[in-house]
Amino acid sequence: MGEKTKLTRKYQITIPTKIRKNLKLKAGDYLHMEVENGQVIIRPIPKSYTDYMAGLGEKVWKILGGEKFVKKERASWKR
Repeated sequence: MGEKTKLTRKYQITIPTKIRKNLKLKAGDYLHMEVENGQVIIRPIPKSYTDYMAGLGEKVWKILGGEKFVKKERASWKR
């Protein structure tokens, strides 16, 4: 997905419509910018980190066996 934009005299850019819609960006949203390997990477900053992080560990729990893993851990606790 490549789009072309122009840097203005004030060093501003316009994010193309396709990209704004794809990322669901709205006026006033914050973006994080960094340079990686000579390229500018722009990422939206989540409005809620809780919502953003929800479900990220789901694959790990499937690999570990979820409930079995928790039961095994709890059984290892000294009482």
